Amino acid sequence: GGTGGASRASYPRAPKAPPAGGQEDGGGGGGGAKASGAAVNPNPIQWLRPPKRVKYAKKTDVDRGPDGKPVYPIRITDRVTIESLGEIVWERDSFHNERHIFPVGYKSSREFASRVDPNGRTYYDSEILDGGDTPLFRVTPRDAPHLRVERESASGVWVAIANAVNAIRGGQRSKVTVSG
Repeated sequence: GGTGGASRASYPRAPKAPPAGGQEDGGGGGGGAKASGAAVNPNPIQWLRPPKRVKYAKKTDVDRGPDGKPVYPIRITDRVTIESLGEIVWERDSFHNERHIFPVGYKSSREFASRVDPNGRTYYDSEILDGGDTPLFRVTPRDAPHLRVERESASGVWVAIANAVNAIRGGQRSKVTVSG
């Protein structure tokens, strides 16, 4: 069948399993390599599992209103949503550089491990505020809004959150780093 209902919409299609032993009927051969020299999947059962979650969106179609502006929220992945793109502050150098733009009013949300429930997950609302000379990054967990974190760098906020999550989960990692 292949109309793909709502339950399939969030998953990329899994590739078809290669025929076992390079034969169309999947019989005989007991593994080995195809005539082309490519290795045959040694574990055909893995083709029955749902595909891994896609972490990064390759392309996101953005709905636009009659004025041409994006319609919010914009879903980037199954765990990340943009609520507002904000406004670029051109006149202050600390709000942009050759690699990044930090638009004031930018808001997004993402799912991540909870800071209060060691086995739970929650959404974190991120925003970029005008901190005067520099942008101010604020992240607020929905399950504990009183535990919001503010720093002068996006990575600083997420390192603080990751360290707090690490602590409540029993220090599973000795060092926490954030990139991106």
